[in-house]
Amino acid sequence: MNGAECGAQSNDQRDAILRDLALTLSNPNDVLCLHAICQPVVSEMQDVIRYQRRQLDLCVEALAYALNRIAAEQVLRFRMGEGTEVFGLLTLALAEASNRNVNNLRNEILPGSAAIHQEMEEE
Repeated sequence: MNGAECGAQSNDQRDAILRDLALTLSNPNDVLCLHAICQPVVSEMQDVIRYQRRQLDLCVEALAYALNRIAAEQVLRFRMGEGTEVFGLLTLALAEASNRNVNNLRNEILPGSAAIHQEMEEE
């Protein structure tokens, strides 16, 4: 059965085909063969995941750096700090990328800023 034929099958039919295939490929030599086929794919997927994780880590570092500069420098805080769209979007992106609560993060960077952004969102 080729890929087009398999794609045209119902889920029950595909499940039956996969069960039959699993039974057919159940001896140790078949398992070793499948492992040899799948291992390079798994290795490539792991490389992709590592690369994506590194990219996410770099984004988190860049966002944290920008927000720390905003918090530390008066001019930046005035122009891009609490109550601005820039601060709202940067903190939202950092919270999403680092799996944190956005309001807690905003208050950590600039105390009281979460309340200001909540009021703005309610308007």
